[in-house]
Amino acid sequence: MRFKVIKVSHLLYYSVAIILIALIIALVLRLFLISRTEPMEQPAAPAFAVNAQLSDKTTSDISVQDNADFYNISLDKALPVLLGQPSPKAQVSASLASFISSIASVNMGQPNSLLNLQIPMLAGAPQSISVSSRGAARITPGVEKIEDEDGDIILHNSDEEVNIDINDVTDDLEDIQLTGSGPQILIYHTHATESYKPSSKYNYKPSNSRTTDTDFNMVRVGKQLAYYLKKDYAINVYQDVTLHDYPSYNDSYANSLVSIQKDIKKYPTLKMFLDLHRNAYGTSNINPDDTVVINGVPAARIIMVIGTGQGFKDKPQYKENYKLALKLKDELDKVAPGISKGIMVKTGRYNQHISTNAVLIEVGSDHNTLDEALESTKYLAQAIANIVKQ
Repeated sequence: MRFKVIKVSHLLYYSVAIILIALIIALVLRLFLISRTEPMEQPAAPAFAVNAQLSDKTTSDISVQDNADFYNISLDKALPVLLGQPSPKAQVSASLASFISSIASVNMGQPNSLLNLQIPMLAGAPQSISVSSRGAARITPGVEKIEDEDGDIILHNSDEEVNIDINDVTDDLEDIQLTGSGPQILIYHTHATESYKPSSKYNYKPSNSRTTDTDFNMVRVGKQLAYYLKKDYAINVYQDVTLHDYPSYNDSYANSLVSIQKDIKKYPTLKMFLDLHRNAYGTSNINPDDTVVINGVPAARIIMVIGTGQGFKDKPQYKENYKLALKLKDELDKVAPGISKGIMVKTGRYNQHISTNAVLIEVGSDHNTLDEALESTKYLAQAIANIVKQ
């Protein structure tokens, strides 16, 4: 009688294959039983759902904040039974997950490793999912779009701060010469409906820290700034009170650009362009350092934002705009120490390509009151007055 000799390597191969098949069957059965015993919840909408609207406050590319969400959603689409169920990490025991990982290079806690196994080219891909785009939109309501100068549709995500070497940029900007009899400074509000916490003096009911009532939103702050500039420093100011973010928030920057162009045509004497906003934290920061007490009165702190216009055909001369922001910051440090939070450089354009004297100014945040924001405008007006010549 002849015995068939089976090599040890073959035996190990067959054993591993059988074990893998058994594990897969067990996992499928487990998921099937769970789906039969527990009601299936509707999956939440992806965090990166695209809004087909227009904006300019944009980033250089769309980065999905939670990479795992992308892969989880992809798996859910391919395997509907996974919808509404806990993650594989929670379903599979540690020992089982460890065993699978050791023999199949699959991390059950990271769904992307399963996709990488099936589609090897994904393994070398960057861990942030990017779509060709440019610019920055500060608000959380998702991804926005803009139509560029060539008619292409560009996608955007929330604002992205960038590190740019500005060590060679100094505040050597000469004082801005105000000439002519018309308005010299344009104050406008791309996100005009942004508002602050209600207070005893300014008591109103905002919706998501926004209101169309111009007595309580950014228009009110701009009005106060214009008042101080005219009354205390005799500077001719024009305030555009258009609600550029209403009814469509995503059209904000497109709308404000149209307004700016109209204002420049109407008032060719305009030389400085100030887009007043307020910052927003939501629940991400319960105690932001956005208030300073000056002469015994709380005031909202101020931060300036300069955009590089990354990817745009018409880019801002951001270093020139940065000089203006730096000069304003230095003056704020003098007139009200502690009120300035500095300058932030981002990839957005923020319509700052329209001038070399354009800056976006965040007056406090949604954690401040309108009282505090209005208090800050007197110091901002003084700083502005200190860098102009009439």
